[in-house]
Amino acid sequence: MQYIFTGLLLACFLNQLLAGFTEQTTSCQGGQMNMTYCHPINGVSEFRTAAATNMSRNVNPQCINRNIIRAVLFQRPFQQTPSLVHVALASIDIQSHDRNVRLRVSAESITPYGFNLRFRSWGDSVTHDATASWFVCS
Repeated sequence: MQYIFTGLLLACFLNQLLAGFTEQTTSCQGGQMNMTYCHPINGVSEFRTAAATNMSRNVNPQCINRNIIRAVLFQRPFQQTPSLVHVALASIDIQSHDRNVRLRVSAESITPYGFNLRFRSWGDSVTHDATASWFVCS
């Protein structure tokens, strides 16, 4: 009788253990997001002329020290907050004549429904546009 009881306990334990493994499947999603485009002040032709001659007077001041937050919503919400969140720059459009190129992208406020993607430039970097790729798994 003791062997049957021990066998039933072992069978119940293994059943619960295996059920736990099958319910915890990994789910991943990914995509891309652009920051909002920053237009030059005086139009494209004058901007290109200013850039070619290293003149900074035609630079739109709103293109410097940008701090843009974009909401990323998952196509399918996760059951819990994703355990892996990866963001990376995929493309940049930065005016670099006599300036350093500075741009950071980060994921913030991560929930099962989405997260905030922050694009941040600093110093005198003139950032017109950027694209970030993102990948999350739970």
